[in-house]
Amino acid sequence: PEEILSHCDYQSIIGIWMSVFNRNQISISLFQKTYFLNQDLIRDFCKVSNIIFTDQLIQPSRENKSLSYQAIKLLSRINREVPRYIGQDINPIRADMAQYFHDNFLHFPVYQASKFEFDRFENYYHRSDEWIRKEFFPEKEMLWDKSKDTYRESEDERFSNILTELEEEMVKIFAQVWVNKVSQINQLKKTSLPQ
Repeated sequence: PEEILSHCDYQSIIGIWMSVFNRNQISISLFQKTYFLNQDLIRDFCKVSNIIFTDQLIQPSRENKSLSYQAIKLLSRINREVPRYIGQDINPIRADMAQYFHDNFLHFPVYQASKFEFDRFENYYHRSDEWIRKEFFPEKEMLWDKSKDTYRESEDERFSNILTELEEEMVKIFAQVWVNKVSQINQLKKTSLPQ
């Protein structure tokens, strides 16, 4: 939890907004599918924003696709070989790499936190969540709905964060093949462009 404090400390984030806007100018909603209008984020956004939702509205494609845990684990290791950023700029060699891993590791499960991880996260943000509940959702007993599906009860070797020696070697080979492929494509583009 400490690593992502700035992303999940909603009390601090709301506090920043409240330092600029009056409380009645801020609309706080819970970002949990069960709270969206018809469990649809776009429809819910339209309602809150007073936009009339019609079937003629062009809906964006889903951009933030969940990666399998195996894809996340391998990509995080590949980041050492082919970094996502060079300085402040996105590394052009990384083009479509996340999509490649998404598409080719679909048969692996997405990550589900263990009960220990879930409890640690929940305890870490309890004070912030409780403040939000009291300030904006006093009618709720708990801020977030919980279900058994929120975490896994037992350890699962599929979610080990340790790469095997073979996986380590495969990552290095993949990274080199990827860099070579993208470099060759870029070179071909340069040579085929009219002068």
